[in-house]
Amino acid sequence: MSGWIKLHRSLLKWEWWDDHNTTRLLIYLLVAVNYEQKKWRGMIINKGQLFTSWEHLSNETGLSVKQLRNSTKKLEDCKEVVRKGQANGQLITLVKWDKLQEDEKQGASKRASEGQARGKRGASKRATTKEDKEIEELKEDNNILPEISISGVIPSSEKFDFKKSLIELGVEDQVASDWMEVRKKKKAANTLTAFKTIKNEIEKSGLTANECIARAAGGSWAGFKAEWVKINNQNNGTITRKQTVDDILRDQIKGVSDRLDREISEQGN
Repeated sequence: MSGWIKLHRSLLKWEWWDDHNTTRLLIYLLVAVNYEQKKWRGMIINKGQLFTSWEHLSNETGLSVKQLRNSTKKLEDCKEVVRKGQANGQLITLVKWDKLQEDEKQGASKRASEGQARGKRGASKRATTKEDKEIEELKEDNNILPEISISGVIPSSEKFDFKKSLIELGVEDQVASDWMEVRKKKKAANTLTAFKTIKNEIEKSGLTANECIARAAGGSWAGFKAEWVKINNQNNGTITRKQTVDDILRDQIKGVSDRLDREISEQGN
């Protein structure tokens, strides 16, 4: 590997600068990502991207897998990287690669071109707005009612992708696919609301997203709750098809109820 990269002085004021593990990982990624588009094993990897695995990252940086997961999560949260898990590894994208590494002359030329384009769009928008206003005035003069859509709302062009959201959360592609099959068999709805609820439970569990969803897939759970992990651990992970999480919760509630009944009976005697 040869060549060089640019490090901006603003890095000294970056929120994770004093976190040595996270800073080390960011600098490694700056050095290791593609500086031009390449094809690897049938996959197109653009500039600013790196296809790797936790094990390879650990060997290259000297950080443990756990340290890498924590530092990667911080980089994702502050929008420095986007990570897409796959069955045989993960694709990491440095979001600000072009901005940080572009040539100063090219950057100035690009900004000038963008400024000219914005000026043209602004002029076009003002002209269109003027035309729209004249049309509306013409409609009012001729008592023409404005067009109303049947639904009353403009449908969103983007459909929520449950599996893609899981992968972006850090779940491996195969694990996400396995759990999607479980949810399909149990007729669970893959909505944005359901995803947000699961994400909150994952954060409460203290485990990684991949570990949580792997447990859910392995246990044939249509959903996921942090408390289920605790129950599973208390029972040494011996939840079977016949003894589901609901069965365990039901037994615990019955045990509390029986104990209260005994206490009330003893007080009456």
